[in-house]
Amino acid sequence: MKGLRARLLEQAVANRLRNIDPAVARDYYQSVIDSVASVICTVDRSLRVTGVNRRWDSFARANFGEGYGADQVLGWLYSQRSVMPGTFVADQLCL
Repeated sequence: MKGLRARLLEQAVANRLRNIDPAVARDYYQSVIDSVASVICTVDRSLRVTGVNRRWDSFARANFGEGYGADQVLGWLYSQRSVMPGTFVADQLCL
């Protein structure tokens, strides 16, 4: 069972997250995924692209050609195919 201190800390963090400015949260999130050396593409529950990191553009150009830059793919459907157990690569992006 959680102690009082742990519950209070958890509640304080939850309250702070509820009150954060969405623009600040978005900028922080983007800086975190941009700091990763891998290519990152985030999707929502319906597999629509919601964000990419700065490495996306060179990856997309090399694998898909022009027209798949960060600005173009937001909102597109993302589908995947398994290459090896536990790994996925971009198979196609479609409108």
